[in-house]
Amino acid sequence: DRIDELREMGALIQVNADSILGIDGRHFKKYTKKLLKEELVDVVGSDSHGTKERVCNMKKCYEYVAKKFGEDYAEEIMQTTPENIMNGR
Repeated sequence: DRIDELREMGALIQVNADSILGIDGRHFKKYTKKLLKEELVDVVGSDSHGTKERVCNMKKCYEYVAKKFGEDYAEEIMQTTPENIMNGR
């Protein structure tokens, strides 16, 4: 309910790629899966800090989201919306 309320106020919902993949733990994966199923995720981010610690898992995440929730949704939340944000749209 809180997510819906935030979205109604104009907030975008971002989740971490590692949470989607379950790297951050089973609880986070379960919660983000629910959000993805309901198409409540607007953007996927990375908590990457380099090549050794907290590596970037965006490609793996894209593949997972495309397989489980569809290529169009993966494209929207991982490329189109982020591009629109960067371009001020």
